[in-house]
Amino acid sequence: MGLSKHSHLWGVAILGVPSVLALFLLSSCSPLSTPDYAATAQALAHGWATQTAEALPTPDVQASAQALAHLWVTQTAEAQKGPPTSVTRTPTPTPQAPGKVTATFTPTATETPTPTPTPTDTPTSVAIGGGTGRLAFEKRRDGNAEIWSVSADGSDAMRLSDYPVQDEGPTWSPDGRRIAFSSYRDGNFRIYVMMADGSNVTALTSGEGSKTQPDWCPDGTIAFLSSGRGDPGVGTMNEAGGALRLILEGYGFMNPSWSDDGSTLAVQCNSRQMCLADRDGSNLRVLTDPADETHYPALSPDGRRIVFDSLRSGGSDLYLMSADGSGLTRLTFQGGAIDPAWSPDGQWIAYALSLDGNYEIYVMRADGSDQRRVTDDPAEDRSPAWQPALRP
Repeated sequence: MGLSKHSHLWGVAILGVPSVLALFLLSSCSPLSTPDYAATAQALAHGWATQTAEALPTPDVQASAQALAHLWVTQTAEAQKGPPTSVTRTPTPTPQAPGKVTATFTPTATETPTPTPTPTDTPTSVAIGGGTGRLAFEKRRDGNAEIWSVSADGSDAMRLSDYPVQDEGPTWSPDGRRIAFSSYRDGNFRIYVMMADGSNVTALTSGEGSKTQPDWCPDGTIAFLSSGRGDPGVGTMNEAGGALRLILEGYGFMNPSWSDDGSTLAVQCNSRQMCLADRDGSNLRVLTDPADETHYPALSPDGRRIVFDSLRSGGSDLYLMSADGSGLTRLTFQGGAIDPAWSPDGQWIAYALSLDGNYEIYVMRADGSDQRRVTDDPAEDRSPAWQPALRP
Protein backbone atom coordinates (compact mmCIF):
# COMPACT_ATOMS: atom_id res chain seq x y z
CA MET A 1 0.00 0.00 0.00
CA GLY A 2 1.36 3.41 -1.03
CA LEU A 3 1.85 6.34 1.35
CA SER A 4 1.40 9.98 0.36
CA LYS A 5 4.23 12.33 1.23
CA HIS A 6 2.08 13.91 3.94
CA SER A 7 0.77 10.70 5.45
CA HIS A 8 3.56 10.55 8.06
CA LEU A 9 2.84 14.12 9.10
CA TRP A 10 -0.75 13.23 9.78
CA GLY A 11 0.38 10.23 11.75
CA VAL A 12 2.66 12.30 13.98
CA ALA A 13 0.08 14.99 14.36
CA ILE A 14 -2.75 12.65 15.24
CA LEU A 15 -0.66 10.40 17.46
CA GLY A 16 0.38 13.49 19.35
CA VAL A 17 2.64 14.03 22.26
CA PRO A 18 1.27 11.15 24.39
CA SER A 19 2.19 8.60 21.77
CA VAL A 20 5.67 10.04 21.28
CA LEU A 21 6.19 10.03 25.05
CA ALA A 22 5.12 6.42 25.22
CA LEU A 23 7.55 5.47 22.51
CA PHE A 24 10.31 7.39 24.29
CA LEU A 25 9.70 5.50 27.47
CA LEU A 26 9.69 2.31 25.43
CA SER A 27 13.21 3.01 24.26
CA SER A 28 14.71 4.31 27.52
CA CYS A 29 13.33 2.47 30.60
CA SER A 30 15.57 -0.30 31.83
CA PRO A 31 12.69 -2.61 32.91
CA LEU A 32 11.67 -2.81 29.14
CA SER A 33 15.09 -3.92 28.03
CA THR A 34 14.21 -7.57 28.47
CA PRO A 35 12.53 -9.52 25.63
CA ASP A 36 9.36 -10.12 27.61
CA TYR A 37 8.88 -6.45 28.43
CA ALA A 38 9.77 -5.39 24.83
CA ALA A 39 7.13 -7.67 23.34
CA THR A 40 4.56 -6.38 25.79
CA ALA A 41 5.39 -2.77 24.96
CA GLN A 42 5.21 -3.53 21.22
CA ALA A 43 1.72 -4.98 21.54
CA LEU A 44 0.54 -2.01 23.65
CA ALA A 45 1.94 0.55 21.27
CA HIS A 46 0.57 -1.29 18.21
CA GLY A 47 -2.91 -1.41 19.70
CA TRP A 48 -2.77 2.24 20.68
CA ALA A 49 -1.54 3.29 17.19
CA THR A 50 -4.25 1.29 15.44
CA GLN A 51 -7.00 2.81 17.55
CA THR A 52 -5.63 6.28 17.02
CA ALA A 53 -5.25 5.82 13.22
CA GLU A 54 -8.87 4.73 12.88
CA ALA A 55 -9.84 8.12 14.17
CA LEU A 56 -8.19 9.89 11.18
CA PRO A 57 -10.47 11.55 8.60
CA THR A 58 -9.94 9.35 5.50
CA PRO A 59 -9.17 5.68 4.96
CA ASP A 60 -5.88 6.26 3.15
CA VAL A 61 -4.67 8.62 5.88
CA GLN A 62 -5.73 6.08 8.50
CA ALA A 63 -3.81 3.36 6.67
CA SER A 64 -0.73 5.56 6.38
CA ALA A 65 -0.72 6.51 10.06
CA GLN A 66 -1.29 2.96 11.14
CA ALA A 67 1.54 1.66 8.95
CA LEU A 68 3.86 4.42 10.15
CA ALA A 69 3.11 3.75 13.83
CA HIS A 70 3.49 0.03 13.35
CA LEU A 71 6.88 0.50 11.70
CA TRP A 72 8.08 2.84 14.43
CA VAL A 73 6.96 0.58 17.24
CA THR A 74 8.42 -2.54 15.61
CA GLN A 75 11.82 -0.96 15.03
CA THR A 76 11.99 0.49 18.53
CA ALA A 77 10.96 -2.74 20.25
CA GLU A 78 13.44 -4.77 18.23
CA ALA A 79 16.19 -2.38 19.16
CA GLN A 80 15.28 -2.78 22.84
CA LYS A 81 15.64 -6.56 22.81
CA GLY A 82 19.44 -6.46 22.74
CA PRO A 83 21.36 -9.56 23.79
CA PRO A 84 19.55 -12.10 26.00
CA THR A 85 19.83 -11.37 29.73
CA SER A 86 20.70 -14.18 32.15
CA VAL A 87 18.42 -14.29 35.18
CA THR A 88 19.40 -16.16 38.33
CA ARG A 89 16.39 -17.47 40.17
CA THR A 90 16.45 -18.33 43.87
CA PRO A 91 14.93 -21.78 44.30
CA THR A 92 11.90 -21.93 46.51
CA PRO A 93 12.67 -24.12 49.54
CA THR A 94 10.73 -27.35 49.72
CA PRO A 95 8.53 -27.21 52.79
CA GLN A 96 9.15 -29.85 55.38
CA ALA A 97 6.49 -32.21 56.51
CA PRO A 98 4.68 -31.21 59.68
CA GLY A 99 6.39 -32.40 62.80
CA LYS A 100 9.80 -32.60 61.15
CA VAL A 101 10.78 -28.98 61.26
CA THR A 102 14.37 -28.67 62.38
CA ALA A 103 15.13 -25.40 64.09
CA THR A 104 18.67 -24.15 64.30
CA PHE A 105 19.06 -22.44 67.64
CA THR A 106 21.76 -19.87 68.08
CA PRO A 107 22.21 -19.45 71.82
CA THR A 108 22.26 -15.99 73.20
CA ALA A 109 25.54 -15.28 74.90
CA THR A 110 25.06 -15.33 78.65
CA GLU A 111 27.31 -13.13 80.70
CA THR A 112 29.05 -15.12 83.40
CA PRO A 113 28.63 -13.17 86.60
CA THR A 114 31.86 -12.24 88.35
CA PRO A 115 31.79 -13.93 91.76
CA THR A 116 32.00 -11.66 94.73
CA PRO A 117 35.29 -12.39 96.46
CA THR A 118 34.98 -13.89 99.92
CA PRO A 119 36.92 -11.83 102.43
CA THR A 120 39.77 -13.78 103.89
CA ASP A 121 42.02 -12.97 106.76
CA THR A 122 45.51 -11.91 105.82
CA PRO A 123 47.62 -15.00 106.38
CA THR A 124 50.15 -14.78 109.15
CA SER A 125 53.30 -16.79 109.56
CA VAL A 126 52.59 -20.26 110.89
CA ALA A 127 54.10 -20.85 114.33
CA ILE A 128 56.56 -23.73 114.36
CA GLY A 129 55.68 -26.69 116.49
CA GLY A 130 51.94 -26.24 116.31
CA GLY A 131 49.96 -24.72 119.14
CA THR A 132 50.65 -21.04 119.69
CA GLY A 133 54.37 -21.30 118.98
CA ARG A 134 55.16 -20.00 122.46
CA LEU A 135 57.39 -21.44 125.18
CA ALA A 136 57.40 -21.06 128.95
CA PHE A 137 60.76 -21.51 130.68
CA GLU A 138 62.65 -20.64 133.84
CA LYS A 139 65.21 -17.86 133.84
CA ARG A 140 67.81 -17.76 136.62
CA ARG A 141 69.02 -14.28 137.53
CA ASP A 142 71.26 -13.80 140.58
CA GLY A 143 70.53 -17.38 141.54
CA ASN A 144 66.78 -16.76 141.62
CA ALA A 145 64.64 -18.57 139.03
CA GLU A 146 61.51 -16.92 137.59
CA ILE A 147 58.98 -18.07 135.00
CA TRP A 148 59.09 -16.37 131.59
CA SER A 149 57.52 -17.00 128.19
CA VAL A 150 58.82 -16.30 124.70
CA SER A 151 57.85 -16.98 121.09
CA ALA A 152 59.69 -19.89 119.52
CA ASP A 153 61.37 -17.43 117.16
CA GLY A 154 62.89 -15.60 120.16
CA SER A 155 60.62 -12.57 120.05
CA ASP A 156 58.21 -11.13 122.60
CA ALA A 157 59.86 -12.38 125.81
CA MET A 158 57.66 -11.80 128.85
CA ARG A 159 58.32 -12.18 132.55
CA LEU A 160 55.45 -13.99 134.27
CA SER A 161 56.55 -14.39 137.89
CA ASP A 162 58.42 -11.95 140.12
CA TYR A 163 59.00 -13.29 143.59
CA PRO A 164 62.21 -13.27 145.64
CA VAL A 165 62.39 -17.09 145.75
CA GLN A 166 62.66 -19.93 143.25
CA ASP A 167 59.87 -20.43 140.67
CA GLU A 168 60.70 -23.48 138.58
CA GLY A 169 59.57 -26.16 136.15
CA PRO A 170 56.63 -24.64 134.19
CA THR A 171 54.04 -26.85 132.48
CA TRP A 172 51.00 -25.75 130.43
CA SER A 173 47.38 -26.64 131.06
CA PRO A 174 45.64 -28.61 128.27
CA ASP A 175 43.72 -25.48 127.18
CA GLY A 176 46.94 -23.45 126.92
CA ARG A 177 45.64 -20.74 129.26
CA ARG A 178 47.36 -21.58 132.56
CA ILE A 179 50.79 -22.58 133.81
CA ALA A 180 51.57 -24.84 136.74
CA PHE A 181 54.99 -24.49 138.40
CA SER A 182 56.73 -25.16 141.70
CA SER A 183 57.74 -22.34 144.05
CA TYR A 184 59.40 -21.95 147.41
CA ARG A 185 57.43 -18.83 148.31
CA ASP A 186 55.69 -20.39 151.34
CA GLY A 187 58.83 -21.76 152.93
CA ASN A 188 58.46 -25.08 151.20
CA PHE A 189 58.32 -26.20 147.58
CA ARG A 190 54.70 -26.41 146.52
CA ILE A 191 52.87 -26.48 143.21
CA TYR A 192 51.09 -23.33 142.07
CA VAL A 193 49.05 -22.37 139.05
CA MET A 194 48.71 -18.99 137.34
CA MET A 195 47.22 -17.56 134.20
CA ALA A 196 49.34 -17.45 131.06
CA ASP A 197 50.04 -13.75 131.67
CA GLY A 198 51.28 -14.41 135.22
CA SER A 199 48.15 -13.27 137.02
CA ASN A 200 45.94 -15.02 139.59
CA VAL A 201 48.56 -17.22 141.30
CA THR A 202 46.98 -20.01 143.35
CA ALA A 203 48.57 -22.81 145.43
CA LEU A 204 47.53 -26.36 144.54
CA THR A 205 49.43 -28.25 147.25
CA SER A 206 50.09 -27.72 150.93
CA GLY A 207 51.38 -29.61 153.96
CA GLU A 208 54.77 -31.15 154.65
CA GLY A 209 57.18 -32.30 152.03
CA SER A 210 58.16 -30.78 148.71
CA LYS A 211 56.02 -31.01 145.60
CA THR A 212 57.94 -30.15 142.42
CA GLN A 213 58.32 -31.03 138.69
CA PRO A 214 54.63 -30.85 137.70
CA ASP A 215 53.55 -32.26 134.31
CA TRP A 216 49.98 -31.52 133.15
CA CYS A 217 48.26 -34.37 131.31
CA PRO A 218 45.76 -33.50 128.53
CA ASP A 219 42.98 -35.05 130.61
CA GLY A 220 43.67 -32.54 133.41
CA THR A 221 45.63 -34.81 135.75
CA ILE A 222 48.89 -33.37 137.10
CA ALA A 223 51.81 -35.68 137.88
CA PHE A 224 54.49 -34.38 140.26
CA LEU A 225 57.49 -35.38 142.33
CA SER A 226 56.98 -35.72 146.06
CA SER A 227 60.14 -35.56 148.19
CA GLY A 228 61.44 -34.53 151.61
CA ARG A 229 59.34 -35.32 154.61
CA GLY A 230 56.25 -37.28 153.80
CA ASP A 231 55.82 -39.88 151.05
CA PRO A 232 58.60 -39.74 148.42
CA GLY A 233 57.87 -40.76 144.87
CA VAL A 234 55.68 -39.75 141.95
CA GLY A 235 52.13 -38.69 142.72
CA THR A 236 49.09 -37.42 140.82
CA MET A 237 46.31 -34.94 141.56
CA ASN A 238 43.52 -33.18 139.72
CA GLU A 239 43.96 -29.66 138.40
CA ALA A 240 42.29 -28.20 141.49
CA GLY A 241 44.90 -29.82 143.75
CA GLY A 242 42.63 -32.55 145.05
CA ALA A 243 42.65 -36.35 144.94
CA LEU A 244 46.38 -36.68 145.68
CA ARG A 245 47.75 -40.17 145.43
CA LEU A 246 51.19 -41.73 145.18
CA ILE A 247 51.54 -44.00 142.14
CA LEU A 248 55.33 -44.67 142.21
CA GLU A 249 56.70 -44.89 145.71
CA GLY A 250 60.29 -44.43 146.78
CA TYR A 251 63.30 -42.25 146.21
CA GLY A 252 64.99 -42.26 142.85
CA PHE A 253 61.88 -41.40 140.79
CA MET A 254 61.75 -37.93 139.21
CA ASN A 255 60.85 -35.89 136.14
CA PRO A 256 57.50 -37.52 135.22
CA SER A 257 56.18 -37.02 131.64
CA TRP A 258 52.71 -37.99 130.36
CA SER A 259 51.76 -39.31 126.97
CA ASP A 260 49.01 -37.24 125.36
CA ASP A 261 46.37 -39.88 125.94
CA GLY A 262 47.31 -40.17 129.62
CA SER A 263 47.83 -43.91 129.43
CA THR A 264 51.61 -43.94 129.95
CA LEU A 265 54.07 -42.11 132.16
CA ALA A 266 57.80 -41.85 131.48
CA VAL A 267 59.96 -41.22 134.53
CA GLN A 268 63.57 -41.04 135.51
CA CYS A 269 64.07 -44.04 137.78
CA ASN A 270 66.87 -45.21 140.03
CA SER A 271 68.23 -41.70 139.55
CA ARG A 272 70.13 -42.63 136.36
CA GLN A 273 67.76 -44.76 134.28
CA MET A 274 64.59 -44.29 132.27
CA CYS A 275 61.37 -46.21 132.89
CA LEU A 276 57.82 -46.37 131.57
CA ALA A 277 54.75 -47.11 133.69
CA ASP A 278 51.04 -47.35 133.13
CA ARG A 279 48.82 -44.54 134.31
CA ASP A 280 48.35 -45.99 137.78
CA GLY A 281 52.07 -46.74 138.24
CA SER A 282 51.81 -50.40 137.37
CA ASN A 283 53.70 -52.32 134.71
CA LEU A 284 56.98 -50.51 135.36
CA ARG A 285 59.63 -51.31 132.73
CA VAL A 286 63.22 -50.11 132.57
CA LEU A 287 64.51 -48.94 129.16
CA THR A 288 68.12 -47.88 129.81
CA ASP A 289 71.15 -49.04 131.77
CA PRO A 290 72.50 -47.20 134.83
CA ALA A 291 75.79 -46.61 133.01
CA ASP A 292 74.00 -44.54 130.38
CA GLU A 293 73.22 -41.79 132.91
CA THR A 294 69.77 -41.02 131.47
CA HIS A 295 67.78 -37.95 132.61
CA TYR A 296 64.72 -35.82 131.79
CA PRO A 297 62.69 -38.23 129.63
CA ALA A 298 59.85 -36.71 127.58
CA LEU A 299 57.20 -38.77 125.79
CA SER A 300 56.13 -37.63 122.33
CA PRO A 301 52.49 -36.53 121.97
CA ASP A 302 51.58 -39.85 120.32
CA GLY A 303 53.42 -41.85 123.04
CA ARG A 304 55.61 -43.69 120.52
CA ARG A 305 58.95 -41.96 121.09
CA ILE A 306 60.98 -40.71 124.02
CA VAL A 307 63.56 -37.94 123.93
CA PHE A 308 65.99 -37.65 126.83
CA ASP A 309 69.47 -36.49 127.70
CA SER A 310 72.27 -38.92 128.45
CA LEU A 311 75.95 -38.94 129.37
CA ARG A 312 76.59 -42.17 127.48
CA SER A 313 78.96 -40.41 125.06
CA GLY A 314 80.75 -38.32 127.67
CA GLY A 315 78.94 -34.99 127.47
CA SER A 316 75.23 -34.46 128.00
CA ASP A 317 73.48 -34.87 124.62
CA LEU A 318 69.94 -35.55 123.50
CA TYR A 319 68.83 -38.95 122.20
CA LEU A 320 65.65 -40.34 120.72
CA MET A 321 64.30 -43.88 120.98
CA SER A 322 61.06 -45.74 120.45
CA ALA A 323 58.88 -46.30 123.50
CA ASP A 324 59.80 -49.99 123.45
CA GLY A 325 63.50 -49.13 123.89
CA SER A 326 64.55 -49.73 120.26
CA GLY A 327 65.87 -47.42 117.55
CA LEU A 328 68.27 -45.26 119.59
CA THR A 329 69.26 -42.10 117.67
CA ARG A 330 71.61 -39.34 118.78
CA LEU A 331 70.26 -35.83 118.10
CA THR A 332 72.95 -33.44 119.43
CA PHE A 333 76.73 -33.67 119.43
CA GLN A 334 77.97 -30.55 121.21
CA GLY A 335 77.46 -31.65 124.80
CA GLY A 336 75.62 -29.49 127.31
CA ALA A 337 72.06 -30.32 126.09
CA ILE A 338 69.40 -30.99 128.74
CA ASP A 339 65.68 -30.56 129.53
CA PRO A 340 64.04 -31.67 126.23
CA ALA A 341 60.32 -30.94 125.61
CA TRP A 342 58.11 -31.89 122.64
CA SER A 343 56.16 -29.43 120.54
CA PRO A 344 52.38 -30.01 120.39
CA ASP A 345 52.59 -31.39 116.85
CA GLY A 346 55.48 -33.74 117.68
CA GLN A 347 57.67 -32.24 114.95
CA TRP A 348 59.99 -30.10 117.11
CA ILE A 349 61.91 -30.38 120.35
CA ALA A 350 62.78 -27.49 122.66
CA TYR A 351 65.73 -27.89 125.02
CA ALA A 352 68.38 -26.03 127.04
CA LEU A 353 71.91 -25.92 125.69
CA SER A 354 75.10 -24.59 127.23
CA LEU A 355 77.89 -23.90 124.77
CA ASP A 356 79.76 -21.33 126.86
CA GLY A 357 78.79 -22.23 130.41
CA ASN A 358 75.41 -20.44 130.19
CA TYR A 359 72.25 -22.32 129.32
CA GLU A 360 69.96 -20.87 126.62
CA ILE A 361 66.74 -22.16 125.06
CA TYR A 362 67.00 -23.80 121.62
CA VAL A 363 64.59 -25.62 119.31
CA MET A 364 65.29 -28.19 116.62
CA ARG A 365 63.39 -30.61 114.44
CA ALA A 366 62.64 -34.02 115.91
CA ASP A 367 65.39 -35.57 113.77
CA GLY A 368 68.02 -33.21 115.24
CA SER A 369 68.19 -30.88 112.22
CA ASP A 370 67.57 -27.14 111.95
CA GLN A 371 68.78 -26.17 115.43
CA ARG A 372 67.75 -22.61 116.33
CA ARG A 373 68.64 -20.44 119.28
CA VAL A 374 65.62 -18.88 120.99
CA THR A 375 67.01 -16.94 123.97
CA ASP A 376 70.25 -15.01 124.33
CA ASP A 377 70.72 -13.61 127.82
CA PRO A 378 73.51 -13.55 130.43
CA ALA A 379 71.04 -15.25 132.78
CA GLU A 380 70.63 -19.01 132.59
CA ASP A 381 67.49 -20.25 130.78
CA ARG A 382 66.23 -23.79 131.34
CA SER A 383 63.19 -26.11 131.49
CA PRO A 384 61.26 -25.10 128.35
CA ALA A 385 57.60 -26.14 127.92
CA TRP A 386 55.66 -25.69 124.67
CA GLN A 387 52.25 -24.00 124.88
CA PRO A 388 49.45 -26.05 123.26
CA ALA A 389 46.75 -24.55 121.08
CA LEU A 390 44.33 -22.37 122.99
CA ARG A 391 40.98 -23.96 123.80
CA PRO A 392 37.83 -22.45 125.29
